[in-house]
Amino acid sequence: MGINRHIQFLIFVLLGLISSTFEGKSQLLFQVNSVDNINTRDYEEFAPVIYKDGIVIATYRKQQVYKVELDMNEKEAITDLYFVSSDTISKSGSLEFFSKELNTSFHEAKCTFSKDGNTIYFTRNYNSKNEIYRAVKSGGDWGNQVLISLNSNEYAIKDPCLSQDGKKLYFASQAKDGFGGYDIYVSTFIRGDWSAPKNLGPSVNTSGNEVAPFIHPNGKLYFSSNKLPGLGRFDIFYTREINGSWVKPINLPEPINSNRDDNYYFSDAGDSTGYFSSNRNRSFDIFKFRSLWPKFENCKPLEKNEYTYLFSEKGSVNTDTTTWLYEWDFGDNTKKKVKETEVEHTFPAPGEYMVQLNVIDTLTGEISMNEAAYQFEVKDVEQPYITCPETVPLNTNVKFDASLTNLPEFKSIASYYWDFGDGDTGLGITVDHAYILPGNFTVKLFVVSVPDESGIVKKACVSKDIVVIPSS
Repeated sequence: MGINRHIQFLIFVLLGLISSTFEGKSQLLFQVNSVDNINTRDYEEFAPVIYKDGIVIATYRKQQVYKVELDMNEKEAITDLYFVSSDTISKSGSLEFFSKELNTSFHEAKCTFSKDGNTIYFTRNYNSKNEIYRAVKSGGDWGNQVLISLNSNEYAIKDPCLSQDGKKLYFASQAKDGFGGYDIYVSTFIRGDWSAPKNLGPSVNTSGNEVAPFIHPNGKLYFSSNKLPGLGRFDIFYTREINGSWVKPINLPEPINSNRDDNYYFSDAGDSTGYFSSNRNRSFDIFKFRSLWPKFENCKPLEKNEYTYLFSEKGSVNTDTTTWLYEWDFGDNTKKKVKETEVEHTFPAPGEYMVQLNVIDTLTGEISMNEAAYQFEVKDVEQPYITCPETVPLNTNVKFDASLTNLPEFKSIASYYWDFGDGDTGLGITVDHAYILPGNFTVKLFVVSVPDESGIVKKACVSKDIVVIPSS
């Protein structure tokens, strides 16, 4: 370990150490607003999907034809796919039929698109059973609608979501090998067709219903469940796949989730803005959210805490011409006897140490001169602190720890925000994260204080470079 500070024995450089482990109530992480230009009181709007310069939603509309239910006692408005332009979302305007070819006398709902936007998978309720269809855009029309091979005569499937590379399709199914109700499944496109569906397992699926999957390019899988612990009824959760297994789902905080039904989460490439649907205002409506995650500004590279010092004695005693030695007692159960006027010492940890210098007569072993004694304080660098390995295995949960943060000017710490450099984030004094791609990443830790007596909030940020390597 190299020397990081040179200390004259009568002059000390103080660095400061207060390690705060308090984490107050975190700030609101999302702003949520009802998209009032879309929503109505009489009909339901749900399943928003970002498409080109707007969104595609499923909704009833009064002017539609009506479908007679099997019991012949009720009439139900049919859901169709509509396109809502960004102008309509932000200002005003009317909804447009997404496609006259796709919208039929049956229910059409939740859809997903290929990366180029020219292939659509969508849910159609045919003869009271949910099925998934595919269509390809050609010459401006969505023709060639086909029932995909994942459908079955024995159970329903719905809510398709295509991965960005088009190789995986996530969906909800009532297959008999599930855990109850609808479960989330995934299928891989191999040699021109979809593989046998794979249940995501008991960490995701329950005896209730898990529906509306959305796979983000950053690897997060969002879905809704009415059985996992949440705020009430259907809540939106997310999970990640690590080494072939899905980790315990995390419930999104308020105001995205509520004590009503919240589902059909869909976000942009940065996972910072997007849409979902909820019936918190009586009928299902479309809501837009915006992340209030703070900007990670003025992030300085993390300085390593070093506890090695060089002490000097500039007194008048010349030990080179005598039988005397300098005896340094560093107050940490360590003593060093040297003839030189400088000595290097590494303290075990931050703290206060009584450092004493004596001059010893080597012939008698007695102290000939008590040179000086000083209270010496070893302090960490004043900064947020990231504790994590510098080399991280791929697809492995790694702990990132901020408990050594040293910010004595902060009244106390309200929130610890993490940016892992791969599009994913975390909140808390300690967080676990797994990287799904190898490479070099810059981890950032942003710390926010609680307001002081004057209402001032302090902020600080550090960064640390890590390397993610394929696991052996």
